Amino acid sequence: MVSFYNISFFRKFIKKNTTQIYKSESEAVSKFSSSSFFFESYINSRFFFSTFTGGSFENRVRLLLELTSLVRQAWPSTKPLSVRLSCDEWVGSEGWTMEDTLRLIPQLIELGVDIIDTSSGGNSSSQKLPVPLQPGYQVPFSEAIKNSKYGTKIMTAPVGLIVEAKQANEIVEQGYGDLVLMAREYLRDPHFPLRAAKELGVEEFSWPPQYQRAK
Repeated sequence: MVSFYNISFFRKFIKKNTTQIYKSESEAVSKFSSSSFFFESYINSRFFFSTFTGGSFENRVRLLLELTSLVRQAWPSTKPLSVRLSCDEWVGSEGWTMEDTLRLIPQLIELGVDIIDTSSGGNSSSQKLPVPLQPGYQVPFSEAIKNSKYGTKIMTAPVGLIVEAKQANEIVEQGYGDLVLMAREYLRDPHFPLRAAKELGVEEFSWPPQYQRAK
């Protein structure tokens, strides 16, 4: 188990790191709380049973909320702050569920979080994911937030097996999320944004100067 000394050090590290990111003139910052990352172990009812960070819902989200507050203090309110959540662990009531996520959302809104990156699972060998995984299988988590009473108060960004321009565009157009986040497709095709713009019929968009001759 992580000691209170380690937690204290981590608080200082988080705030210092956020300040450094701001000084680098980055336009956004994201704090991860999903997919086997540090925070996910704390909000999970199966870990950390101390009176400070375990047991009740309030205790389990305490560290996440505290560190989110520190990041927001060090990060300008004019720039977006995103928190990535594992909205459901796919282990039923024994783990974190979408109901827990919806209970957490208003507290993140109050702390000034702008975007929820809606991921899931990743930290339990007993998780029961849909088989086979379908494109956009995590989009319903984003949709659930948008359909809740908090949907107009915070943006959501679904992630996971979003691989086509039309698919990504439909997620936003149909209101399932405010933006989409992609990873593997950019590894497969670093020029995906240019290809997507062409497929979607976007006529005016900027190419990097060094690619102008490749139009």
